[in-house]
Amino acid sequence: MAAFNVEVRRVLKPGGLVAEWGYGLNQVGPEIDELVLDFYQNQVGAYWDTMRRHIEDEYAQLPFPFADVQRATFVIRRVWSCERFFNYLRTWSSVQKYIRQHQSDPVKRLADQLTPIWGPGEREVQFPVFLRSGRTRLYSLPKPKPLTCSSSKKDTNHFP
Repeated sequence: MAAFNVEVRRVLKPGGLVAEWGYGLNQVGPEIDELVLDFYQNQVGAYWDTMRRHIEDEYAQLPFPFADVQRATFVIRRVWSCERFFNYLRTWSSVQKYIRQHQSDPVKRLADQLTPIWGPGEREVQFPVFLRSGRTRLYSLPKPKPLTCSSSKKDTNHFP
């Protein structure tokens, strides 16, 4: 993270804005959310990269040495079929790692449980998004020295 912050300072103009964002575990409804949380924590939980914890704590433990830090949260909503939802779960890095190690798709087991609950239609899927932003500090310029017009020689190169 230190290298990231150094690079931000290098490329961003003084007073420029830097923003970081991420999103947490999606929400569909209590019965579905309970199964997805179990899948997330217990079925593929061991396959998440250790840095996943930074998403879970919304980057709270990562240094962010910028000025005027602002935080915001909002929700992105999508309307998906259960098949689209299952395909989304397959994009998770933990699911992909599980598949590589076991040559089986853990989403299939979840789909067996979830499909009857989901039903034939589409449902709203909500993604809780978090954001933090800050600015690089403006340079503090030294005060200019007062201009003086003292000279021991008489200026002969003047305009009329």
